[in-house]
Amino acid sequence: MDTPLNKNGLEQANLLGKYLKSVRFAKLYSSNMMRTQQTAECVLNHSKQQPPPELILDTRIRERNFPAELEGQPSLSWIKDAMAWSAKENLAPIRYNIAGAEPHAGFQDRVVSFFKVIL
Repeated sequence: MDTPLNKNGLEQANLLGKYLKSVRFAKLYSSNMMRTQQTAECVLNHSKQQPPPELILDTRIRERNFPAELEGQPSLSWIKDAMAWSAKENLAPIRYNIAGAEPHAGFQDRVVSFFKVIL
């Protein structure tokens, strides 16, 4: 689900922009999700850098994809399930695979491929 930042999120993004206003960026990367773009734009809007850095949108740094019934829902219940399962299997909780969600390995490969290109 691609949702915009809410009022609190916009306030936090503007605070981030103010905090980073003097930082010089070669480039600014964001996923193509609406709220990550809004956050990046707040950083750019507060930046004193001239010319401003290029904003590059990349789908590889999107958050992990979850089934529609979990998108936008409080995550506490399924996080508790993931923690319990992970403890039982002696795995890091992030490796928990949720039915219908993007597998952890696919998510990891996607994000690593992004960093291999930019680093």
